[in-house]
Amino acid sequence: MTGSRLKWYDVVRDDEVITDEDRSSARRTVLEAVESGAVPAALGWVVLHLSGGYHFLAVWTWRNENELWQTLYVRGPGDEFRQVGGGGHNPVMCVWEMGPVVHEQQAWARFLYTARGEKDVEDYLADRMSGAVG
Repeated sequence: MTGSRLKWYDVVRDDEVITDEDRSSARRTVLEAVESGAVPAALGWVVLHLSGGYHFLAVWTWRNENELWQTLYVRGPGDEFRQVGGGGHNPVMCVWEMGPVVHEQQAWARFLYTARGEKDVEDYLADRMSGAVG
């Protein structure tokens, strides 16, 4: 592979907006990281997440057949994107660990729509994945 091939996702609440300027700044940051080699040439995806006035920019790539790696940036109001999380493009998890991660994301989302009482906590704790991954 001679270059990165990255999908793009915007994550934002219905009452907030990621502007074209925000997206352009994020894309420049990713392009500079790829061109400099800070993010290696690979297949992956980018998430631009607006939350509470802050933009979080996560670049995820697949490496070594089964590993997910990430570079994380943040930008506050009026700032430029800066890398966080120890710097570098770092390993996050193995593809086989993602089965429980996906299950937990869905279980947590279900929990968030409850009253979050003690029974809801117990139901969340009892909601476990079993069986084969993949």
